[in-house]
Amino acid sequence: MIGDVTTLVPPLKKTLFCATHSSKKAKLYCETCDELICRDCIVRVHRDHQYDLVPESFAKQDKVIVDTIKPVEEQIATLERAVESVDTQCAAVVEQKTAVVAEIRTAMAHLRQALEARETELVGQAEQAAQQKLKTLAAQRDGFELQLGQLRSCQDFVEESRRTGSQGEILRMKSPLVKQVNNLTGSFKPETLALAEQADLDFAHSLPELVTSCQQFGKVYCHPVCPEKCRTSGEGIKIATRGQTAAVSVEALDREGEACLRPVDSLRCELVASDGSSRVGGTVKRRNQNIYDISYQPQVTGEHQLHILIEEHPILNSPFTVTVLPNFTAPANIIGDLNAPYGLHSRWSLLEAVWEEGKKEREN
Repeated sequence: MIGDVTTLVPPLKKTLFCATHSSKKAKLYCETCDELICRDCIVRVHRDHQYDLVPESFAKQDKVIVDTIKPVEEQIATLERAVESVDTQCAAVVEQKTAVVAEIRTAMAHLRQALEARETELVGQAEQAAQQKLKTLAAQRDGFELQLGQLRSCQDFVEESRRTGSQGEILRMKSPLVKQVNNLTGSFKPETLALAEQADLDFAHSLPELVTSCQQFGKVYCHPVCPEKCRTSGEGIKIATRGQTAAVSVEALDREGEACLRPVDSLRCELVASDGSSRVGGTVKRRNQNIYDISYQPQVTGEHQLHILIEEHPILNSPFTVTVLPNFTAPANIIGDLNAPYGLHSRWSLLEAVWEEGKKEREN
């Protein structure tokens, strides 16, 4: 704990007495022992010491006090700046909180609007589909009612004729009646009675997944990307081919090792040949929230150092040692008229030596 220095000195502007001779005033200061003394002290304890009157000693010792207090003043200034930095950061946090809360509310408002718009659209689809089905069923019902009316009229006519007509009248009308009834019943087709529409309206959805997505929608992150935590993958951190594009993927993580959703604009890469003869930059594209794709195209063969930086700080394991191989798809020269070569040897310089029977080395 830091003590209170005011407890180390007595109150000022009081008559001071000697600590050894309490009845004597302390008018002298022993520079050797660094304490106030009286004249009696000079005789015994402080006889051969360096001492002087208090006013004269104060002029010299005050400079020591001033020099001693300078580090305190510097530390006070440093702490004041630190306190000011904390206050500034607190104000920035409050300001960011206000901005983030506003952004969250705006995003949720858009989400609610989108859900409400989709609700209106789906309800409209359901109503339109139901209306079309009801219209079709109503038309089918009207057709059934027409046929039913004709059959009932025929039935009522026959029953009424049998009930009120004489036997002769019934026999006279029997033939045309039977013919008309047969025509009516013959036109009846049961297969046409199948319902033209079914009550098969349904709502297809994946509500659990949607609820989960809504519950996991968005994230409030506090930590920026941490270069030392970022991970890489892809052949481009080990091997590449001259003149061809090599690829590397970078996973942006914060210092807690979690996905950094904040866009990383300062990500860059540079491929440097071991001899310094070539320096090649690369392109960076954001694939998704925290995955970035880096591509580069080496120009010379040999060993290179691939530097991947975020805010000019190397990411985990950077720089990477990359071996750039030659591109053999298009030979620079073709040697003809060879007689049974004994061997081939490839070099980083893209030279290919061929030994013939005469042991003579030729290159292309």
